[in-house]
Amino acid sequence: MVASSSNHLLDAALLYFQRYNWCIIPIIAKTKKPPRGFEWTKYQTQCSTEQNLRNWFSGKYKAMAIVCGAVSGNLGALDFDSPETCAWWNTTHPELARALPTDKTRRGLHVLFQCEPVSTQRPPHQDVELLCKGAYVVVSPSPEKHWLNPPNGEIPKLDPFTLGLERFKIKNSNFSAEALPAAAQESSSSFSEKNKQPTTNGLSSSVSSVPQFLSSSVKLSSVNSLELDDDVKTEAERAIAETVPSKEGEREKLIFPCCRRLRAIFPVVDTPIGVLRPFIQDWHARALPVIGTKPFEITWAAFIRAFARVRRPEWDVLLKFAIKDATADIENPANQYQDETVRLLLRTCYQIQRRMGSTPFGLSYRQAGTITGLSHVQAGSYLEMFVADGYLQIAEAYTYGSRRSTRYRFILRGRS
Repeated sequence: MVASSSNHLLDAALLYFQRYNWCIIPIIAKTKKPPRGFEWTKYQTQCSTEQNLRNWFSGKYKAMAIVCGAVSGNLGALDFDSPETCAWWNTTHPELARALPTDKTRRGLHVLFQCEPVSTQRPPHQDVELLCKGAYVVVSPSPEKHWLNPPNGEIPKLDPFTLGLERFKIKNSNFSAEALPAAAQESSSSFSEKNKQPTTNGLSSSVSSVPQFLSSSVKLSSVNSLELDDDVKTEAERAIAETVPSKEGEREKLIFPCCRRLRAIFPVVDTPIGVLRPFIQDWHARALPVIGTKPFEITWAAFIRAFARVRRPEWDVLLKFAIKDATADIENPANQYQDETVRLLLRTCYQIQRRMGSTPFGLSYRQAGTITGLSHVQAGSYLEMFVADGYLQIAEAYTYGSRRSTRYRFILRGRS
């Protein structure tokens, strides 16, 4: 065990070294670069020592990295560098996403695992990297990093080339599609026949500005027929746990970010409010020790007000569930198109709008490319096609120099 001290960086470095035999090196804080003059490459074959760590992290350096590869017990890492690729990972590999050590970064995730030593791959114009031989990965408690799933015991071993990473141009020279598990083989270009069947529920051509869950036509008895899968429960639990007040007077302040997360999970256009009541009861129970007024009705009323005011649900969570629902083809407004990649992109736009309510949503060509596995140019041309075909309406066009992408509204057309 590592003795506790006020130097959390040194404590963590010693823990990683002693428990996992990881080779740790110093990094300049808020960068991915080692200190000037520091010859880190020798640590690809020579592990750092405990004395090295005490010298480096006793105040001189404020960030650290693990050297990947054999020197750290065949450690590998996936670097997801955008909300879209994080959503893809969490949606396509939910069990691994929960099991593997995962570090939250400023823009994405670092996912750690053991693997046979393979070459590092950094494909150009992609937001996913495979880090192994000849690479290192910056980890918590470095600045702008924190563990979502901290390492706890033995690090799981896997073959990264069975994860479907070829869509991000990461390939094994011996790659074979037949070697992939069924879940990884499924992509935007392969759906089952049942996904081609039309459904009857959809958005109206003019989405009401009043959330449907407040309409008197909603029958709360329908809640009993709704099934919530594990991903929904897990993300809702996270929304609650991360927004519970820590002191009196924070109820109104923190219930709004909770609503932003829940609005991203549950399509606002057809979610009865009763579906969310158990989650808010849980939130209220956890907040009871610190809130002033105790009755649940106070919290429930505050939640209803806040939920109706949300105009921008949390994007990372929203996109994760929009892609998941689009892949499962819960709604299918794309029957006129033959190419399944096109259909997937349109379904995703549809699922995004279901969560946005009446508010337009922003989607860049590059984000569309990540969803489909296509170049941003090709994916962007499909968005333009959706506009021309009347499925999307431009609410706010992109202008050069603007940080905001084009904002769309989804308009459901008549089906063939």
